[in-house]
Amino acid sequence: MNSRKLSFSVKKIVDQSTFVCFDLDDTLVKATTYFGSEKWEQEIKNSLRSKGISKDEATLQAINFWQEAQKKVTIKWNSTEIYKIFFEITNYTNQWCILTARSDQIKSVTIEQIKKSLDFENEDHHNTLVNRLIFCGGMNKGKILKDFFHKNKMISIKKILIFDDKEKNINDIKNHLKDFHVIGMDLNEL
Repeated sequence: MNSRKLSFSVKKIVDQSTFVCFDLDDTLVKATTYFGSEKWEQEIKNSLRSKGISKDEATLQAINFWQEAQKKVTIKWNSTEIYKIFFEITNYTNQWCILTARSDQIKSVTIEQIKKSLDFENEDHHNTLVNRLIFCGGMNKGKILKDFFHKNKMISIKKILIFDDKEKNINDIKNHLKDFHVIGMDLNEL
């Protein structure tokens, strides 16, 4: 599907009652090298599991390695098409966020990566993006988004459009926000 066709579809889906969520890693952006990528983190986790380390402990250790690696990782937009889609949607509506599995512990590193690595039309776009980051710290994105909606009294929202590369995250949002019409999309499959 090309960007022009998707843009037309998005404008049909996104209206005043729609809230749009973007995942950060492997949806909007990706590491420029294998080191520090989510695939690299998964390989570490699998290696630890093969050494007899429990799933929970392997996950925790892999996340810690990945977070430490982020200090040295450069990111880039996942693709030109995703860049265009992101800015078209965020220029079309102000009801959006970036819901990232990253933890608050690497918030400053994440902001620095975004500032140094990603092209923006102007400084306002960069500042807006940074202010719309919600760090989940590996917790259930559905629960985090539900809490965010409750805290911010998002009573006019009826639909949620989520762009995420993990079906589990989309399902978690559907399960926690059952009163909303949730549409999940993986931008990598376009």
